[in-house]
Amino acid sequence: MSLLSASLLLLLLAVSSPGVCDMLHRTLEPVVWEDPAHQEVASRPAASCVHCALLCSRTRDCVTVSCPAGRCRLLTCAYGAQPAAGRCPRCEPGWSRYGSACYTTETTPSLTKTWADSQRHCGALRAGARLASVHTAAENHFIWTLFKDNGYSRAWIGLEHPAITDPALVLQVSISLGADTTTPNYQFRWVDGSLVSFTNWASDQPNNKVDLDLGVFVRYSTGKWVDFPKTNSENLTQICKYTLY
Repeated sequence: MSLLSASLLLLLLAVSSPGVCDMLHRTLEPVVWEDPAHQEVASRPAASCVHCALLCSRTRDCVTVSCPAGRCRLLTCAYGAQPAAGRCPRCEPGWSRYGSACYTTETTPSLTKTWADSQRHCGALRAGARLASVHTAAENHFIWTLFKDNGYSRAWIGLEHPAITDPALVLQVSISLGADTTTPNYQFRWVDGSLVSFTNWASDQPNNKVDLDLGVFVRYSTGKWVDFPKTNSENLTQICKYTLY
């Protein structure tokens, strides 16, 4: 029986048998099968899909089932997410999922944007979307693969370096930093407020020009990061991101 049919069985059980609940004594709320990335809670023998649905109702974290011949696969939402309105969280059309977030990029090579325009563009695509923050090498590789074949040589991400405008402070900071990069993330911050816990700077980056208003882009050729004046838009796309939960 298909996954969708198994989910419909759960719905019938919930409607026709009000007493069917899960281990936390909540009325069973069957989840429509949406995503093959559902994770398996357990696999057990089952006489029928009805039996499988009952097993799901009595198993913590089970939200839907698959019932191939003689077996019952108890399934939960991917990445530990909780169902909402009877569905597991999923990315909207045109967005790609990685972990608990969704990402998209520009696919029209002529639509290049400054850093600020890119940030506004992300917010216009969807409420809560911003230029992407990146926290692991795996996430960086994922966003790199999103744009590297769409005709752009670089893509803005959500790391920024607001300019220091006080000349005395510029001099003080420049002297303290010197010509090296011993403090390579000085004044850089993610637009979503998350910690700068991972970076992937190119070998000559960042340049520590503390008096400039800088954004950061990912290079097509390497996936490495470069700081760059926010007002530049030459051959620049953007990576937008929003979190599912």
